[in-house]
Amino acid sequence: MVQLFTQLVSPPINKMMILGLCLGIGLSSCGESKVTQCNKLILEISKLESIDQTFYEQMKNSESFEQAQSFDEFKQAAQEMSTAFNKIAEDITLYIEAIQNVKVADQELQTFQETYVEQGGHHRDLIQDASGVLNEVSQLNLDAEGRIKLDQLATAIDQFSVEVEKSSLTVADTIRTLQTYCGVTPMPPATELEPAPEVTPDSPPQ
Repeated sequence: MVQLFTQLVSPPINKMMILGLCLGIGLSSCGESKVTQCNKLILEISKLESIDQTFYEQMKNSESFEQAQSFDEFKQAAQEMSTAFNKIAEDITLYIEAIQNVKVADQELQTFQETYVEQGGHHRDLIQDASGVLNEVSQLNLDAEGRIKLDQLATAIDQFSVEVEKSSLTVADTIRTLQTYCGVTPMPPATELEPAPEVTPDSPPQ
């Protein structure tokens, strides 16, 4: 079977990026109102790290695919990951709502807020879709029809891995834009991504 995940996702947004932004705002030359509004947004944005960390750790800990001794165990691992992805998507939804509820008057910050909410929604939708695909994997039978469907679903998850990585990098770029606007030296973009863990065998066990 095609590898379900290749180059899955960049590591969670750099903690120093968030910390530097929070500390740097207070030292910027922005007006008081702008400082206050920046801090309110950053307070909510910083919560993304724990969600991203959960997502990435879920990938690193998904050894159950490799350890599966039977196709039933393989399907069980897919179901467990589907459930975990669904929970992460729900958490991101709450996170997006919190970002939307931050009151900012500064027009540039409003634009950033809208962009960030849109990007977060896209990121959430990718994870939710992957949850659905993994749930389909957990329902398959190991027959000729099931093997064909499994290959199709594996291709869909491979595409997910590419899209979610792009989404993660886009979110990081948006944070750097906010850093610049608030007078903080942006963190440089990553030149190399940490390799994502392999989470499935080349083919499911018989």
